[in-house]
Amino acid sequence: HNSPARAIATRHLDRHLDLLTGIAHRAGAPDAVHVGKQLLALVEGATVLADHHGDTDAASVAKEAALILLRSPQSNHNE
Repeated sequence: HNSPARAIATRHLDRHLDLLTGIAHRAGAPDAVHVGKQLLALVEGATVLADHHGDTDAASVAKEAALILLRSPQSNHNE
């Protein structure tokens, strides 16, 4: 499974994971990598819903869930 398309998708997801892990770290998450993966799942899920199901609210629903996640005591050691 080392096709060019897979390599591009992997780089894309890795960049997003790095970005989201950084956001989780700055938000005070004690396990920023884990929270980054959770955020990535929200982003990718929202993308699929919007693209394949025409869900125009997918981004706002994912944003709401992400904010709840970042504010949760399990994600933030500052609370």
